[in-house]
Amino acid sequence: NYVAGSSDWKKSRQYYDYTSTSMTTSGKHAWQYGRFEMRARIDTRQGSWPAFWILGDGTAWPQSGEVDIMEYYANKVLANVCTPAGSNCTWDSTNQSPASLGTNWSDDFHVWAMEWDAQNIDLYLDDKLVNTYTVSTAGSGSSNPYDTKNFYILVNLAIGANGGDPSNTTFPITYAVDYVRVYQKAN
Repeated sequence: NYVAGSSDWKKSRQYYDYTSTSMTTSGKHAWQYGRFEMRARIDTRQGSWPAFWILGDGTAWPQSGEVDIMEYYANKVLANVCTPAGSNCTWDSTNQSPASLGTNWSDDFHVWAMEWDAQNIDLYLDDKLVNTYTVSTAGSGSSNPYDTKNFYILVNLAIGANGGDPSNTTFPITYAVDYVRVYQKAN
């Protein structure tokens, strides 16, 4: 797709130095409420930007809502919830450095989870509550994506950008996912 002199990022690079990947349930399955859980080991070296997140189905961002159950970059493990605000988000965010989580934290598998119901979105790391978001914060009625929408899952590893410059990192950068699960109460 290379076009010399193009300002389109998809066409302006003759060679790609890095590739990344994403898995999604978009167009396959989406859920409202429940426990969303992933067990994984993330690479925390420079250039790595792994995430486990959800987006609202059928609406453009940011009105779709977004919950970053886990996002890692700039030496921070984040747990974020977007409150749609016009053409952007107001983020309710917490972060922790891997060093604050323990020696050799990045060498081990961890469990990230979200428990979501009509009142709250609770985000966990290894069974420790790290962020609570009150669903009504996002508005009322049809404008509140967390009260009205089904959400699909994304699990991705981006390289560079918010993850930082990967040029001094020895590849491969690895994001090892053991499982992703969704639990819901039977009606």
